[in-house]
Amino acid sequence: MDTLVVGAGEMGRWFAGALADGADTPVSLAFADTDPAVAEAAAERHGGRAVEGDTDERFDLVVVAVPIPAAEAVIERYADRTTGAMVDLAGVMDGPLAAMRAAAPDCERASLHPLFAADNAPGTVAAVVDSGGPVLETVRAALTARGNTWAETTAEE
Repeated sequence: MDTLVVGAGEMGRWFAGALADGADTPVSLAFADTDPAVAEAAAERHGGRAVEGDTDERFDLVVVAVPIPAAEAVIERYADRTTGAMVDLAGVMDGPLAAMRAAAPDCERASLHPLFAADNAPGTVAAVVDSGGPVLETVRAALTARGNTWAETTAEE
């Protein structure tokens, strides 16, 4: 599964590692970050590659792991890079899901909120699945294979 992680900080790196280590299918990782050195370091750590923020490549999965104030704009910017699913890790479900619905209406969409710091993983991942399918099922299976609890909820909860 070709995966782009936008935001190569703590949670972006955690997600990439959990996905790659837990998936029952090969995962290739690409990282984009406002700081190219951070993307390079994440790529080196996880056997992936760094890409420019303006890449026009397409990916099976785009993961948005940026600070809350930037999430919706980043979702809008990268929505056309996915051919399968888009996930955000911002932890505030409503705004990111609305942005994904508008920008990627034909894709699988989920907003995830890991309820732990990456150093304390595994833990519970609150998940609002707005539009499911096989890519998100692979994500769920990979995270649970790494010992995390996938807790489906609603944006209102």
